[in-house]
Amino acid sequence: MFRMCEDLENLYDLHMIFKLVEGIILLNSPSIFDKIFSDEFILDIIGALEYDPEVPRVQRHLASQGSCSF
Repeated sequence: MFRMCEDLENLYDLHMIFKLVEGIILLNSPSIFDKIFSDEFILDIIGALEYDPEVPRVQRHLASQGSCSF
């Protein structure tokens, strides 16, 4: 869903996804961390955290730039 909202530049829903991800992280559960910080989800999690409604300008994450290596 995050990628679809980002492709459509739907800021309202991107802000909601940010709040959901933030809430999940604030649960501070190691089992949840293992899943959301896995290779499958980490880039989407990082991308979602860039849409903080309190920050006036959105920073583009590395995944959208096409050149990302770890």
